[in-house]
Amino acid sequence: MFLSAGDIDTGKFIARCAQLALVAGLLGYLGSYHHRLQREIASLAAWPRRLPTDGPEALQEVLSYASKVLAAPRLVLAWEEGEEPSLRIASRAGGELAISLERPDAFGELVAEPLQRSSFLCTDLGSPPSRVLQRVPGGFRFWNGEPLDARFRRRYRVTSVIALRLSTESVQGWLFALDRTRAAADELLLGDIVGRLVAGALELQTLIEQLRESAAGEERVHLARELHDGVLQSLTAASLQAKRARQSVATAPAEAERRIAMVEETILAEQQALRLAIEDLMPGATKKTAAVDVVPRLREVATRVARQWDVRAHLNLQRDMPQIPQKTAHELTRMLQEALVNAIRHGGAREVTVTFVMMGPELALAVSYQGRGFVGFHGRHDLASLNRMKVGPRTLKERVAAVDGSLVIESGDAGARVEIRVPLTLTR
Repeated sequence: MFLSAGDIDTGKFIARCAQLALVAGLLGYLGSYHHRLQREIASLAAWPRRLPTDGPEALQEVLSYASKVLAAPRLVLAWEEGEEPSLRIASRAGGELAISLERPDAFGELVAEPLQRSSFLCTDLGSPPSRVLQRVPGGFRFWNGEPLDARFRRRYRVTSVIALRLSTESVQGWLFALDRTRAAADELLLGDIVGRLVAGALELQTLIEQLRESAAGEERVHLARELHDGVLQSLTAASLQAKRARQSVATAPAEAERRIAMVEETILAEQQALRLAIEDLMPGATKKTAAVDVVPRLREVATRVARQWDVRAHLNLQRDMPQIPQKTAHELTRMLQEALVNAIRHGGAREVTVTFVMMGPELALAVSYQGRGFVGFHGRHDLASLNRMKVGPRTLKERVAAVDGSLVIESGDAGARVEIRVPLTLTR
C-alpha cells in the first residue's frame, strides 16, 4: 500500500523536519559545550600544586598554565605590591617571558575608571567606540568606550582582550589575555577563577620575597618553607574538587558548579591566611594578644576541610570555653587542619572525629579516624618518643613544640588517634 501526495500534509511534514533539525542542533551545541567545559575544568585541575620559589620561574609557570586554561596566545600581567611605587609587568608570548619595572603612571589610567572594579572582555578594540562586556554583581553589563590606556594598547598591540581583576591585601593588578578572536560571557567566569589562582601565586611570591629580605636567620627561612607547604594542602584539595567537577559536569552540572565554587572558596581562604602570615612576619609586627573564641574557628576549619575532601566530620567541641589569645587560636586551627589532612590523605579516612575540651590547666584537641595508621610506627607514642624515632608528622610536631604543648599519637592497622594539649596558663 502506497501513500499518494494528497495523503501527506506538506506543512506538518516541513514543521516536523524543522523541529527535528532544531533538536539536533541543540544536542550538538550542548555536546560541544560539555566538551569545552570538561576541557576547561581539566586545565584547572592541572594547575601546579608546587611553584618554584624563584620569582621569574614561578611567573613563567603560572602564566604558562593560565595561557593554557584561557586559550590565550599572549598574556600580560600588570600589578603593584603593597606601597611599592612601581608597576610590575610580566608578558608571555610564544613561551617567552619578559619582565619589566615601570613607573606607576607609565600607562596613566591603565583601565578606564568605570571598569576598574571587575573583570571585562572586548573583542573589537580596533574599531572605536569599543563594546565592552563587564562582569558585575548579579550578572553582566555592556559599556561603550575605550577600556585600556592607548599607550598600553600600542605597546602590546592589543586588538582583543579578556581583562581579569586581581585584588588581594598586598597585590593589586590585572591579567590581560590577548589575541582571543572570540570570547563569551562564561569566559569571564572561568577567567575570574584563573585570576584568583594567579593572585594567590603573586601573594605567595610577595611573602617569600619579604621573608628573604627581612629574615633574621634560619628560623624565618624555615618558616617560609613551612608556610609554602601549608598552602599546598589547600591547593591540593582545590585540585581534587576541580577533578571531581570535571567528572560530574556532563551528568550533574549543578554539582560541578558547587565544586567549582568550593575551589574559589578554598583559594580565598588561603589568600586570607597568607595575608595574616605576611602581617605577622613584617619587621616590628606586634604579637596577636586579643582574646578570641577558638571554638567557632575550629568548627569552621573542620567543616571546610571535610567539604574540600568529601569526608564526614563528627565534632565534639566544648561550648563553655574561655577565650584565648588570637595567636594561640591560629596555632590550634593550623594543628587541626594538619591533623585532618594527614588522616585523609595518608590514613585513607572517610570519617573523622574531632574533640576539643578543657582538661584542668590544658586545652585538649584530638582527631581520630578509622583507616590506615601512621607509617613507621605502631602503638602509643608521645612527642619525645616520636622525635627519637624520627617519625610522625613533622610540621605538627614543630607547631606543638613551639607552643610548649604535648602530643600523643596512637597508631594501629585500623586507624589512629592524635591528641594535642596546649597549656591554658600560656593563653591567659
